[in-house]
Amino acid sequence: AGANAIVMARDLILSNHCDAMIIIGVDPISQLTCIGFNSLMAMTKGELKVMDENRSGLLIGEGAACIVLEKESSAL
Repeated sequence: AGANAIVMARDLILSNHCDAMIIIGVDPISQLTCIGFNSLMAMTKGELKVMDENRSGLLIGEGAACIVLEKESSAL
């Protein structure tokens, strides 16, 4: 959804519908998300071992970001 929002904002700017757009995205963790990954047996059961070839699964996390896109003429 975040990538789609960026492309849509770019398209609106390039088509002169606006000069700038604020794009905000969030990926919250819900109980349903945890149940889904657990049912796939993808979640780690032990200690988190990032970038370790012996890791036992993944540990999901939340994230958010905000960016501003604007025409180059507006930014200058």
